Amino acid sequence: MKPIQFPPSPPKVRESVYQVPHTERRRVADNPQRRSKEDPTDPGPQKYYIQGKRARTTEWNLYKALLRLGFGPQDIQFQVGFNGGRNFKNGFVVDFILNTKPQPTPIWVHGDYWHQGEQSGIDFMQQQTLNRLYPGAFARAAIFWGADVVNEETAFFAAIDKFGRP
Repeated sequence: MKPIQFPPSPPKVRESVYQVPHTERRRVADNPQRRSKEDPTDPGPQKYYIQGKRARTTEWNLYKALLRLGFGPQDIQFQVGFNGGRNFKNGFVVDFILNTKPQPTPIWVHGDYWHQGEQSGIDFMQQQTLNRLYPGAFARAAIFWGADVVNEETAFFAAIDKFGRP
């Protein structure tokens, strides 16, 4: 019996950027010549690093605000993993652990877009897991939302609200 041969299908026409494979979008975003046709000297978005780890702008703004409040770099731990961090199913990462007295304070920085709906339940579960794994070891978690840390100034005042004046 002879196999059935189908005619080749016509090539797909990509009408929007969302139909472009994510690997191609990443290459476009990472290539300065392809990203910015208006200004070829534009360096692109600012990249921030805290303690050698890549940080989002909101995390950077909060870090600068905590330094301005008088906490030293030795008082701030960034991206601390618990239960295996991101490598295990029930693991999670706390954005900051701030060395406050009498107990260290875990800090989460939540974006307004990604931490709504079902994700907010997951975030709450992570906080409860931290309290269950280490009872009495941490103070109540401080949560900063995107609007709280839009820039360094608003982050500073939001940090004063949570931790008081220096």
